[in-house]
Amino acid sequence: SRDPNERPDFKEIFHIIYSNNFMMAFEMDKIELSSYFKFEIKGMKLSDKLCLKTAADCGNIHSMVEYGNMLCFGIKCKKNTKEGMNYLRKAANLGSIDATYFIGIVLRDSENSNDQRRANHYLKIAADNGHEKAMIDYATNLILGKNKDYYEAKKYYEMAIKLGDDEAMYAYGKNFEQGRGVKKDIEKALFYFEMAADKGNVNAMYEIAYIYSNVNEIQHDYKKAEKYYKLAAYLGDSDSMLNLGIMLKDGRL
Repeated sequence: SRDPNERPDFKEIFHIIYSNNFMMAFEMDKIELSSYFKFEIKGMKLSDKLCLKTAADCGNIHSMVEYGNMLCFGIKCKKNTKEGMNYLRKAANLGSIDATYFIGIVLRDSENSNDQRRANHYLKIAADNGHEKAMIDYATNLILGKNKDYYEAKKYYEMAIKLGDDEAMYAYGKNFEQGRGVKKDIEKALFYFEMAADKGNVNAMYEIAYIYSNVNEIQHDYKKAEKYYKLAAYLGDSDSMLNLGIMLKDGRL
């Protein structure tokens, strides 16, 4: 309840947490413990870290993932990658695809080259289990990493695109724009950018406008450039605002 008078007191809450009825009290009612604790008890607000750690230690998988991320990336707490990875691994072993994905991201961002190579193992597992961001990150690693595999990257970008992921559409378009793993093709780049822009992707809007106003491989179309710069500018993109001003100054609009 939101009424403080109807809430259990501090000791009662922790009794519930550690009692044998914990899973019945919270999981069967489909209440996320990490959310349940985000209120004030007698004027004292429990920290996000305490809430999540308590829930994670009691077996709440979602909280394991949240708390592991907090520790691995130093979000609202001191960074502790080793402890954070322990929570993420526990969650992954219990079937969390999000945890598997974040393990891959932590390893990818490590300064240890062996960790970076292991990252793709976890990203691929998450991608094969339907995790859209994992599909994109795995595909991008295959293109930009040391062990390149363009055919495999294409497969995973297209998997994410079929699921309607605008970031995958944008990333795939950038590959065609820059000739990364594919033959450079501005028309194909525009095709994927426009797919992403139709879904509200600001970066794709900017790229379309930039191509139509600056790239020589395609006939300039300042009206289209204006349209997409304005769409992106309306969504707060400062580069689009600047380029609109430049086009006005240059007399192209």
